[in-house]
Amino acid sequence: MKRNLKFWVEVIGDVAIFVLLLLPACLTFPKIKRDQNVGNLLCFPFSFTWLNAVAFIFYATNKENWLVVGINGVAALAETYYCVRYYLCSTGWRRTVAWVMGIVQVAFLITLLILQFTVFKDGKNSNVRDNVYGTIGAVTAFLMYTSTINQVVSAFTTYDVAGLELAWGFLANAAIWTLYSRLSPMDLFLLIANAIGVASTVVQCGVWLTFRNRQPQAPPPQDRQP
Repeated sequence: MKRNLKFWVEVIGDVAIFVLLLLPACLTFPKIKRDQNVGNLLCFPFSFTWLNAVAFIFYATNKENWLVVGINGVAALAETYYCVRYYLCSTGWRRTVAWVMGIVQVAFLITLLILQFTVFKDGKNSNVRDNVYGTIGAVTAFLMYTSTINQVVSAFTTYDVAGLELAWGFLANAAIWTLYSRLSPMDLFLLIANAIGVASTVVQCGVWLTFRNRQPQAPPPQDRQP
């Protein structure tokens, strides 16, 4: 019974991720196109989500969890597109940061491929392998869910919460995967990653609720697009 429940929770979680992947295309980038700049948005939400998706592709492949592999594969492709599009829309130091993160992403993928086909080749060191990939997944999840911290902080001075409405979707997603990871057999790494997500997105949703009806103020000159 619990295994059937876990399967359906996983399916719901996969659907939630797919919906989340569409949100930037529907909400974030139309606003960027309309304003002709990326505002105070950095590349980190897209870059760190890509890192997290790739980490869990390796983690789930070794566990032969093909639903998780599939949805994270789709996520990695979508975030690649968003990273490139952000880079093309950004200017100045924000474009430089996006370029550096692109290099980090390539190095990250190469590192995981080297580990997979050397240290962990043919199922060697399987316990260590799962711990390594699981830890990387948990760390990148922390980075992903806290990647909008600059928007949260700036909201207290600019009252601009544009983009933070996405936190509601991330909260729902993190809650679903927290439930999934708690069902037997428990997955500690997924639990840690998504528990962090729940805590972080609750704060973001609270900030959005606090300032959503305030009139946005102009950011300080140094924060404006050149």
